[in-house]
Formats: sequence, structure tokens, C-alpha cells
Amino acid sequence: MLSTTYPHISPFVFIIGTFSFVCSFFVHLEIWRTLRPGKQMGLLTMIFVLGPVCLFISLFVAGQLFQSPGSWFVRNPFNLSCVFIWHLALSAAYIMSYPAIQAESPSLVMLLAIAESMPQGLNARQIENTFPPDALINDRANDLHAEGFMRRRGDQDIPTAKGRLLCGIFTSYRRLLGLPRGEG
Repeated sequence: MLSTTYPHISPFVFIIGTFSFVCSFFVHLEIWRTLRPGKQMGLLTMIFVLGPVCLFISLFVAGQLFQSPGSWFVRNPFNLSCVFIWHLALSAAYIMSYPAIQAESPSLVMLLAIAESMPQGLNARQIENTFPPDALINDRANDLHAEGFMRRRGDQDIPTAKGRLLCGIFTSYRRLLGLPRGEG
């Protein structure tokens, strides 16, 4: 009978992967507080993916070169790969939720307006007045322009190649889920 042994995933994988994600998150916070970048998704990818790739490769190379007793973990490509996969899973979840977090949610705006007006509350007309005309549409359009998903041609907005690709991905995914266009 053949015995097959599988690599053991150390708890350090989750500790180090989580730590690297938290470090990336703090870099992200500091950059956003000081620079307020325009092309946010590209910079998020650099902070949460490309930077850690460079760091993990550097750690692996340093572990191979110096062979110190404390470098046992980073000398093992399996360990470092698992750390990066865990880091990437956390980062992907954050990056995918980021547009919803940074956008001004109409539901949250309503709740804040109602909370500020307590104890009397707001009627429907007062709630409508909390939104400037076209604010929701203009903010989203500005985001799409800043990220390179749309551009102006004359007085029209048109999708860029990047925007068409994104639309194709989401349309295919929604079709796969059986969702009709415009419903969620």
C-alpha cells in the first residue's frame, strides 16, 4: 500500500497572511488620507497584490541566501504560496467590496438624514430633498470616468474597451445566475 503524505499548512500561514493584509490595508489608508488618488482600483491592485508579491519573493530569496534558523518558514515555497493565497483571498474580498464602501449609499444617506432629524423624523418630501438633483448619477459617472470605464465623445458618454469588458463580464455573470437585465 502506498503512503501519501500531504504538506501540512501551518497556523503561521493564516497569521502571516492576515498580518500582510492588515499591513497593506494600513498602507492603503495612509495613501488615501494623504493623496486621494483618482484611479483607485489600479492603485488598490498595486497595494494589495503587486507590492505583496514583491515582498514575498524578496522574503523567499532572502531565506534561501541567508539560511538563518528563523527563516525556515520563508524558505519553503509551499508555505509562502499558502500565505500569499490567504493574503490574496482577503485582499480580493476587500477590493471587490471597496466600490460599495467608498460610494455614497442612498440608503445610508437617508438613514443619516433621518437620524439627524430625530426625534421628529422626516417625511417623504424631506427625504427626497436630502439628495441634490442628479447627485447620485453624477457621482457614479465621475467614478466611471476616473477609473477609465467611460469617456466623453462630444456630449455623450461612451464605454471604453475596459468598460465594455467589465460590462461583458457582469452581463455574462448575471445571465449565468438567470437574472434579467436591470433586476438584482
